Amino acid sequence: MPLRRIFCYIRPVRSTFFYILCLLVGFGGLGCSKKQSPLGKIPVPDLGKPADLLPSILRVRYKPGSSGVENCASCHQEYVKEWKGSAHARATVTEIFKTTSGHYDLENCMTCHAPKEIGLDTNRPPARDWKIEEGVTCSACHVVDDTVRGVYDSNAPHHTDHAPGMGTSLACASCHQPSYEQWQKSTWAQEGKSCQSCHMPEVQRWIADYSRIGYSRKTGHKHTFSMDFSDVVDLQIRSGQLSPEQITLSVTNRGAGHDLPTGVFGDAEVIVEFEIQDPERTIFSRKESLRPRDNSSIRSGETRRFFYSFRPPAPRSYLMVARVLFRSSTLKDAVVLAEKQQYLYQE
Repeated sequence: MPLRRIFCYIRPVRSTFFYILCLLVGFGGLGCSKKQSPLGKIPVPDLGKPADLLPSILRVRYKPGSSGVENCASCHQEYVKEWKGSAHARATVTEIFKTTSGHYDLENCMTCHAPKEIGLDTNRPPARDWKIEEGVTCSACHVVDDTVRGVYDSNAPHHTDHAPGMGTSLACASCHQPSYEQWQKSTWAQEGKSCQSCHMPEVQRWIADYSRIGYSRKTGHKHTFSMDFSDVVDLQIRSGQLSPEQITLSVTNRGAGHDLPTGVFGDAEVIVEFEIQDPERTIFSRKESLRPRDNSSIRSGETRRFFYSFRPPAPRSYLMVARVLFRSSTLKDAVVLAEKQQYLYQE
């Protein structure tokens, strides 16, 4: 066969191979736009954008009985590790929840503690009846109708639908409706600070374990769903404003975009402690308990004042000690939100 005919035969094969190789390995630092094909959304080179190079050819099939955690851990180990330390992972395993839910018999409890899939709205999600011990799983938030959804329209090996609401407070609203409504009325909502601003802080990371080759870091979110207790409460002690014996304790919820504490059915509690001590002992003590079920929580931005009357037994200096604590069965120990010491001079 003439050499020219051989070259003409292999040239299309060579071109096709080169195109596929470029798609999978990458054009250096080039980015890609995506076009639909029978295989899914295929990335096409696009200069000047970060590279996301693998085609989306898989569809997720979320079958009842399968674990939405184990499947995700195969590629998202860092996310799953964070989730395992979160209250979402413990949502159904605490003794107080088992008792309160009638050992998983009350559907009103299970819809949010073991949801099948959440909607990006204020409607309660349906409860699932498998893998209940896993609580609020990855799939509960990220898989709907056998489709993965996220904040990016990603071309990962499994196709991901871009759901803008996933990056907003609406992602929390279906299970945390009272807190969501409190947030809507706060200055945090007006300033564009979402639930994720505190509970899912941003971090630059690889979205999946395999993506360190051919992909770039993206702005992701921590999945510890933690509570940042720093600078939540401002605490002030004032004495003698109305009378020499009058002491005012002011507690301001300045760092939470919702009531403090928030929630409905849980046992979250804020405790305000106040003591007056002489050099030998505590001679005056008061304790206030603030709980959502008592409608005594402090609204976002609100200052709550507590008034005490103290008549000193002798003309001397006394030490006033005030503390604000947060307690919940989801935490091992109480958290000190604020503490202040101040001398009271009575001569």
